[in-house]
Amino acid sequence: FQVDGIRLIPLQLKNSEPDNQPVGFYPSHAVESRFGTILLEHEKGYLEINMNTASADSGFAARWHPLDKGCQGLAKDKQGNVFLLSGGTIYSCQQNGLLRGYFHTGLSKLSYLSIDRNENFWMADKLDKKVYRLNNNNFQEIKILAREGKYVDTLNPVVLSIYEDKH
Repeated sequence: FQVDGIRLIPLQLKNSEPDNQPVGFYPSHAVESRFGTILLEHEKGYLEINMNTASADSGFAARWHPLDKGCQGLAKDKQGNVFLLSGGTIYSCQQNGLLRGYFHTGLSKLSYLSIDRNENFWMADKLDKKVYRLNNNNFQEIKILAREGKYVDTLNPVVLSIYEDKH
C-alpha cells in the first residue's frame, strides 16, 4: 500500500514471474533498502518491489525470490543495508537482487532477525527459547536473567519479535 494523505492505496505490481510467487502471499515483515526497493518477507522467500520503476498508477516492477531454506527474517542497518536470515545464515541483499553470505550461525532453527543501533544482529529461536547476538563476528547466546532480592533466575522466553526503542 502507498500512503496518500489519509488514504491507503494498493500498489499495482508488475511481477516478472507471477507463477513463482506463493498462492495467497501474505508478507510477515517489510523493509525498505537504500536502493529504492521494498523487500517483503514470507516463509518461502521474499518479494522485491522496485519503487524507482513506475508510479502507483501504472505499477511497480516486482520480483519473487524463492529460498530453498525459507526466509526467517529481514532487517535493515543504519546505512539502509538489508540483511536476510535463511537456514541459519545471514545474507546481505545486494542492489542486483543477489544475496551475499554475511555470517553463518550454524543454527538452523532461528526464527527472527533484528539489528540494533550499535549494529548488533539479534536472532531468536522460538522452539528452544533462546536469544542470540552477533557482534563483530562474535556469535553468542544471550541469557536473560531475572533478579528478585538475593535470588537470580534464568528466563527462557518465546521471542516473537525484537524491538529497540529509539529513546
